[in-house]
Amino acid sequence: MTTTQALSAELPTVGGALPVSDSCWLASVVNVGLQQGLLKFVLPGEPHIYHVDRDLVDTWENLTRTVADKFQIELAVVYDMFNDRVEAESWHRISRTCPFAFGCFKVTGEPVLSNTLYTACFRFLPGVSIKFRLPRIASLTRAQLREIIIGFVGALRRLWGAPNISADLLRCMDLDGINQREFNRGGFLKDTIWVIAEQGSVAELEGTENADCHVADEDKPATGLNDQELQRTYIAIAITQEWRPCHRYRETCPTTIEQILLPGSTLIDEIQQMVTDGFDATEENMRFTATSVEMLTYVDGQWVQIPDTQWRLEHFEGPVRAVLTYSQEW
Repeated sequence: MTTTQALSAELPTVGGALPVSDSCWLASVVNVGLQQGLLKFVLPGEPHIYHVDRDLVDTWENLTRTVADKFQIELAVVYDMFNDRVEAESWHRISRTCPFAFGCFKVTGEPVLSNTLYTACFRFLPGVSIKFRLPRIASLTRAQLREIIIGFVGALRRLWGAPNISADLLRCMDLDGINQREFNRGGFLKDTIWVIAEQGSVAELEGTENADCHVADEDKPATGLNDQELQRTYIAIAITQEWRPCHRYRETCPTTIEQILLPGSTLIDEIQQMVTDGFDATEENMRFTATSVEMLTYVDGQWVQIPDTQWRLEHFEGPVRAVLTYSQEW
C-alpha cells in the first residue's frame, strides 16, 4: 500500500516547480510549437486570422512569396504582436521565438495586380473604353470595383483628346447588370464591364453649360475635330508605374506602385521618359537617383522586355509595366 508520504512526494505542490518529467514535456511541446506549428497573420482592417505553415514562411524570401500568393499583396512591412516592426534580417529568429511565434503578425503592402487587362465601356459614350488591372484580392467587392472604375474615369477626364465628362455624371455612374452575387462568382470579369449613368440623372456630357467640364477642358489643345468625332473611338489604357530601390537599399527605401491612365496611342519611349521625369520631379526623391527604367509586358505567362520603344500602348494585349530602379545618394 502506498503511504500518504510517498504519494505526496509523487505529486507537484501547488505553486511549486513541476517535476522534471513534466518540465521536459512542456519544453518539448513549446519547442515543437515553435518549430512545426502554424503562424498567425492578419491584414490591416480585416478581422480574419490566417494560419500559415511555418515551412512556407521560414525565411524572409519565403514569407514574401507566400504573402503574395496567399494574401495577394506585395509585402512591405511585418509587425509583431506588440505592433513593432520586424526587420527582414530578424524575421527568422523572431518567428521562432516565444512569445512572438504564438502571437499574431500583421502584414502590410500593395495589392498584387492581375496579369490581365480588364475593359470598361460606357453605354452613354459609344466607342470609349478604358483598360486596367485589378487587385487579385478575394475580398474585392462590387462597390470597390465601381470606385476603381470611377477613379479611372476621373483620370480619363484629364487626358488629351478624351471626351469631356461632367462631375455630376461621374458621381452617378454605376455598373450595368451586375449584382453582388454575380460579382462574387467573378465570371463577368472575362467580358466587358459596362458602365451606365443612373436613370433620372440630370448630368450631361460636355457641350452643356456645366462649368466643371469647361475647367477640365482648359488645358487640352485644339485638335480641329468636333466632339462627335473625338467620341467615336477612344481607348485609354492604364500602365503600372513602379519605383523600386536597388537590391542594396531594398530594406530601407520605399517601393511605390500605382496605375497611370494614358491614351492608347502613347509610345513606349514616351512612357519611359514620363516615368523618369515624374520620379525626378518628386521632392521626396531628391536624395535618390534613377539608375534604370525597364518596360515590360505580360506574354505567355511571364513578364518580358519590350524590344521596340516605338510601339504604342494599344498594340499590347497584356498589361504594361514601367519599372524604375533607383539608388540612394550619399
